[in-house]
Amino acid sequence: MTPLAPPPRVVLLTRYLATPAQPDSGIGRHFLVLADALAEAGACVHVVLLVAENPFAQRAALAKLGPRWSYTVVDCQLPAWLSPSPARWPLLWLLRDLWSAGLAVRELLRLRVHQTNTVVETHSTCVPALAFNALGWTTLVRVSTTMARMYEERAISSRWLRLGASLETLHLALSPALLTHSARHRDQVCADTGLDPRCFALIPHGLPAPESGPLTAPRFKRLLFLGRFERRKGIDTLLEALPELLLRHPDLEVSLVGEIGENHDWAAPLAHLHTEARERVRAHGRLDNQALNALWDETTLLVAPSRYESFGLIYVEAMSRGIVPIGCAVGGVPDVITSGHDGLLVPPASPAALADAIHQALSNPAQCAILGANALATYHERFSSSALARSSLNLYNKLGSYLNPPEAI
Repeated sequence: MTPLAPPPRVVLLTRYLATPAQPDSGIGRHFLVLADALAEAGACVHVVLLVAENPFAQRAALAKLGPRWSYTVVDCQLPAWLSPSPARWPLLWLLRDLWSAGLAVRELLRLRVHQTNTVVETHSTCVPALAFNALGWTTLVRVSTTMARMYEERAISSRWLRLGASLETLHLALSPALLTHSARHRDQVCADTGLDPRCFALIPHGLPAPESGPLTAPRFKRLLFLGRFERRKGIDTLLEALPELLLRHPDLEVSLVGEIGENHDWAAPLAHLHTEARERVRAHGRLDNQALNALWDETTLLVAPSRYESFGLIYVEAMSRGIVPIGCAVGGVPDVITSGHDGLLVPPASPAALADAIHQALSNPAQCAILGANALATYHERFSSSALARSSLNLYNKLGSYLNPPEAI
């Protein structure tokens, strides 16, 4: 079959892009990988990044990165007369989105995306794209973890968070082209919002192969947790499981890496352990790529027991290195990890089940090696950045310019 030619231009509209100037996130990592992969495949790519804080640092980071694609950094900082007090952060967040909506539309008009054969991809939490769809022009909206799921532990307690979640749902309802990365997550989103599953295309996330290649067996046992220290990411579940594991495995070391969020007092659950055991657990905070790669090189298992993930790009990161991922059977994670084949899945919020899975993996190096080899094979078959680019370009060409109704996808 003759491959489809890339469209003349792809515009990626995002609030997140994984550069050193912005805290890492799954969405930010996706758009950086997608831009690189599309450019590598020959597409003309322009990234529009909406920045609400320190746009100068983001411009400097992108200039240092020197990407093969072009970009615009849109300064979306609120004017002083519109800024609420920092304590009212949900209102601040919502006002930033509404303010940036007009700026985003102005930038997309400047790029003439509604008059040319240009495909615009964005994400569901990029509420400014709602204004573009409301004008009758189309954007391809990738649906990751929705706001309602992101804040379900708070039960969307703030009226501003509830309004933000409602705007996201409206954004999806007005979008003629929806995209997500797993069938299970699509079905969950449809159950939550009433959307038709036929409105969705499915393209998994992808990642480039790590520069260091597949890992050899580390010299000792190390668990790696990589993610925000918050309840949704299951950091509390892991902390409750650690005391038993540290006692059963005297050579076990644990690295906790990520932005400080909720439930970040990692020392409290380990306070009753003797000093030697406590010293084998280290909270690193956020690390640069060089330091993080050094940790990956020493990692035996990735443990990310999230209560909900729409996909879980971090599991693919582990797979690309031949490292066994351990997660929970929630959201789209079972579409990434086949438990017992290329990783392990446990019930969410179950420290005992998590501890048992980790213990079994650490106690059986031969079986762990088989899981790691299968994980690497899964990465190459399904989750490479080149596969992401091919699937995305096929979808962009199928969309053409403006397709309505969305069943045409």
